[in-house]
Amino acid sequence: MNELSDEEFSQTIDTTLKGDFYLLRAETNEFLKNGHGAIVNISGLGCTIATPTMSSLAAAGTGIEGLTRGAAIDYADKGIRVNCVSPAATYTNMTKKSFYNDALGKQLINLVPMKRYAQPSEIANVIVFLLSNKASFINGQVIQVDGGSSTGSNAR
Repeated sequence: MNELSDEEFSQTIDTTLKGDFYLLRAETNEFLKNGHGAIVNISGLGCTIATPTMSSLAAAGTGIEGLTRGAAIDYADKGIRVNCVSPAATYTNMTKKSFYNDALGKQLINLVPMKRYAQPSEIANVIVFLLSNKASFINGQVIQVDGGSSTGSNAR
């Protein structure tokens, strides 16, 4: 953490946590006009399991989870549900090179009991469910989509 500059930390918090706060505020304002709505925020596994060099992102993600729970309580009686999805490392065009070629990528895969990365569709399916009426009584939850990583069973 000592190698993280104040500017880098602030940029992560400003982009990730504050950005989510502003978006959440805009969404709830719009949904208040309609009298209903569903919001899904995204945090990350780093909020649950510490990952080297990712402390600022973990702090921002943990803040997003707090915003989720707070907004869920604030707007529940106004017909607005707010949940959060916390994915493990996800295989995308942007991540595929580093996941399989650097030490951090190899370390991340070892945290997943299923021994593979999430596919974007696996994260999207949970988000679609949470936004649907099938999830009408789910509110204020952080759903781990992590192949079992957050269970602690990765110590094998």
